[in-house]
Amino acid sequence: TLLSGTGEARHSNASAGGVSFSTLANVPRAKRMKILGEAKCLLGGAKKCRDIWKSIRAADFRNEGVLNEANLSLVFEKNKDAIYELLKVTSVADMIDVFDVDKDGYLNEDEQISMFSLVREKMQLFADELSKILEYQLYKDLMKEVRALEKDIVSFQNELRKTIQER
Repeated sequence: TLLSGTGEARHSNASAGGVSFSTLANVPRAKRMKILGEAKCLLGGAKKCRDIWKSIRAADFRNEGVLNEANLSLVFEKNKDAIYELLKVTSVADMIDVFDVDKDGYLNEDEQISMFSLVREKMQLFADELSKILEYQLYKDLMKEVRALEKDIVSFQNELRKTIQER
């Protein structure tokens, strides 16, 4: 109900084509459900990224800092579900196609980090959408994931720098 200028309560007729000042009422149900579904898939994303990172480091057993198709196959097979949930990538070929910026057939250090940066950006965008549809608890939970992943990305970069310096 809304209060009229006379102090008496009256019902909003937004559903009958009237105007509603509620942001939530103006978000189509399908869009709201899509945002909620995608955002919930991103919860736990920081841990999933850490697991993917561990697989990347293990697959780079020569400590070269680059991953070829065979290395990426090991990473992909071990983390297939998480990679799909976070990046919507369904194969090693897709991973190379999306993240191999210089098109040399390998993922170098920067290209590896870009996977996690993309996940962080995606989480941030969905958190912003959650805020717009007034889903504050889920927003808060997703922002915790964003902050954790930001710290992890710095740690991943530092680990790669240390490896490069040791070569």
